[in-house]
Amino acid sequence: MFYNEYDINYYELINNNINNIIINKKVKEIHIDDIKIGDYIYITFIPDSQKYIYSLYSKIGKVIKIDLENKNILDFPDIIIMNNDGYEENILHGSYAYYGNSLGYNYYIFLIEN
Repeated sequence: MFYNEYDINYYELINNNINNIIINKKVKEIHIDDIKIGDYIYITFIPDSQKYIYSLYSKIGKVIKIDLENKNILDFPDIIIMNNDGYEENILHGSYAYYGNSLGYNYYIFLIEN
């Protein structure tokens, strides 16, 4: 079956996969400024609008790059993870805000420990 990133099935598939990975692991919430290269992190999102609830899927992976020099327009650092599928991706989704002065969602970042 083909899923796209705005599909409830894709959202649930991602979350189920992450839950299976972290089920026996110790996780603790950390702040974005405390992330270091090599950290294995999990990030979950809470949209400001229900319209985007299934497009803001959670992410998990190992931090491979932190670029504090090239912060985005909202002053967030560019943090790249290698996800469990072997792809590089930014830990944050793009902005989903109507007026551009926020991300349009909140997020929680967790450090995964064995």
